[in-house]
Order: sequence, then structure tokens, then C-alpha cells
Amino acid sequence: MNKKFIILCIIIGFSFSLLILFIYKKNNINNVEDTKIYLLQAGAFKDYDNAVKLTKSLQTYTVIKEDMLYKVYVSVARSKTNAEKLKVFYNNMGNNIYIRVQIINDKKFNDILSKYDELISETNDKNTLLTLSRELLKKYKEME
Repeated sequence: MNKKFIILCIIIGFSFSLLILFIYKKNNINNVEDTKIYLLQAGAFKDYDNAVKLTKSLQTYTVIKEDMLYKVYVSVARSKTNAEKLKVFYNNMGNNIYIRVQIINDKKFNDILSKYDELISETNDKNTLLTLSRELLKKYKEME
């Protein structure tokens, strides 16, 4: 009787471990890996009014409060190459842009950013880059 009881306990324990493994894998499939993105920042201010003053000289921007500061972003990129390209583009327009790396975990935004990043890499047209930046900033703000 002891042998049957021990075997039954082993089978039950094994069955529960398989069940837990199945549930874990099912829930983990939907998780997105962390993704590095590049935010092009024009400024960071303690005072909101100062952030607004800066935006008057920008054609594209969003202001987001992070870490007790109002940060002014002009674009977002997925690749470092495109971030550098956009930095030069905005600097040539008279801005002083800082590239800030951020980690995100949002599949929808990541997919959108990948598509926009392809478009950014294929163009040097000022209006196209401004439009892409404007749309990306809207999507980024929605994600926040």
C-alpha cells in the first residue's frame, strides 16, 4: 500500500507541475521583449511655462512630465542610425537635440515604430520627416 501511495503522489505532483508549466508558457507568449528606443529631446524643464516657451520654436513636439521635469521631445526612433539622422536634421533647423535611450515593453507601439523607422531611413525630405515625427510623437504619447 505504501508503494501505491508514493507512486500516486509522484504522478499527481508531476501532473501539477506540467499544468503549471503550461499555464506559464501560455501567459508568457504574449509578453513582449523589452525594446530600446531613442527619444529626441529638445529640453527638460522644472517649470511647464519654460517648456511651452521652447515649443514655440519647434515644428513638431510633445511635452511629457517625467521624473519631476517637463520634457520636450521632437521625435522618436527605433534605430540609433535614424536617431542620429533626426538629430542632425533638427540641429540643422537651429535646435539643440539630445538623444535619450528608453526601454519600452509595448508590442503595438514597437510595431508602429518599426514601420515608421523604415520610412525615416528612406527619406531626407523635410516635410516627410516632420510629418513622420509628428505622428510618432502622437503614438508615443498615447502609449504613455
